[in-house]
Amino acid sequence: MHVIEVPDRELKLELPSSWDETSIEQACEIFKLSYMHLAGFIDRNEYLTRSLFYLTGMKRNHRIKAWESMAPEEIVLEKNAKIYQMGEDLCTWSLNDKGTQINYETVRNNLPVISVGRKKLYGPADLITDLTFGEFRAAVDEMATHFRLASDIDTIKESDEALNRFIACLYRPAKKTRSKELPKTRQTFNRSTINTSYTAPIPIWQKTMILLWFSYCIKFLKSEDLLIENRIVNLSVLFPEDEYQEVSSEPSASGAGWSSLLFSLAEKGVFGNIENVDKQGIFDILLYLYDNHLKQQKLKRK
Repeated sequence: MHVIEVPDRELKLELPSSWDETSIEQACEIFKLSYMHLAGFIDRNEYLTRSLFYLTGMKRNHRIKAWESMAPEEIVLEKNAKIYQMGEDLCTWSLNDKGTQINYETVRNNLPVISVGRKKLYGPADLITDLTFGEFRAAVDEMATHFRLASDIDTIKESDEALNRFIACLYRPAKKTRSKELPKTRQTFNRSTINTSYTAPIPIWQKTMILLWFSYCIKFLKSEDLLIENRIVNLSVLFPEDEYQEVSSEPSASGAGWSSLLFSLAEKGVFGNIENVDKQGIFDILLYLYDNHLKQQKLKRK
């Protein structure tokens, strides 16, 4: 946390210095401002000023505007320069070192619910812990398609359609229930009937936020220690490094990738048939692969 103290006014403010230190509301607002800046909708000065004012609760009311219109120009410029520098010191953590990309590294889903008109769409839990294998596979496929098509100006429309399908793999309306006390759960996922009519109107900054969050969750799963069923596990052994030392997005145990793993697990009957495997939680699949890896390593040592 960044701490600002004004002893004369007995004022102490704590400002977040990372995404994990923000509230959900703060994360959404700072991400939106960061996106608007990098997309060219607002310049750096406005981005820093608006971010600083939002996080500190400062207001630029009519009295301040009136003072600025009457005060000497050099004093106003000095005041604005201090505000700009404060913004640089306290509000640039949301961008990378070069200030060219949003440095969105958090496993917390800061968009658990999205309103589209009168409809509410419900998303995954933090670190995608409640995703099924089928949802995960479909989302990864659509994300890869989006990135591949986005690099060609002639396929931008197809890239946007893939992005909408990617969001629809993760966000859906709630199941109908008679009880108002039970927590909302997403409608059952069916890849053959993916509906993008709700996800297409979602603002692009929110789509980008979901995309970067999902990408970071995968990166986190592939590299960090995880507490699963009271065990500390590191799944990095499941994801080989390529020649450029980047961790692959495909599990080594699957051969040709996630689809191959689906058929392999169904053939072994570990979780049942293909339909049942796809309904299994992604963490159940990964933990099975991890335990299988440990058994193979143990056999090799004998």
